[in-house]
Amino acid sequence: MSSGWPTTCPQLPATTRFFPDYNDAKRMGLTSGTKLGPYEIQTPLGAGGMGEVYRARDTRLERDVALKVLPAGLSSDPSLRQRLEREAKAVSKLSHPYICTLHDIGHQDGVDLMVSGYCSFQTARWAFAFT
Repeated sequence: MSSGWPTTCPQLPATTRFFPDYNDAKRMGLTSGTKLGPYEIQTPLGAGGMGEVYRARDTRLERDVALKVLPAGLSSDPSLRQRLEREAKAVSKLSHPYICTLHDIGHQDGVDLMVSGYCSFQTARWAFAFT
């Protein structure tokens, strides 16, 4: 099943894929309405080898966020949990208009998560038009 997202980029070799078909909501572990602390899952955005990303609502601050979680099958591996923490620390040191701000990292209801600003595909497409 196709996700409806573009899967190739004209500037990269034809074999390079992003937004693969794995980004199918049926294959992702959390469903709309699931709550992880103050974050309520709205829709799946994508998945890859290291995690799943969802559009979520921060109910405390009333804003949309991107929520990255380690899938259940990976969260039991301490090295992957440490990798997620290292990723969060690295991202938190970056400051650029085209890089989303990291808001939170933690462990909620048995799920390791990282929370950043949400950028819609339309906003991203607009931004890339000027690069």
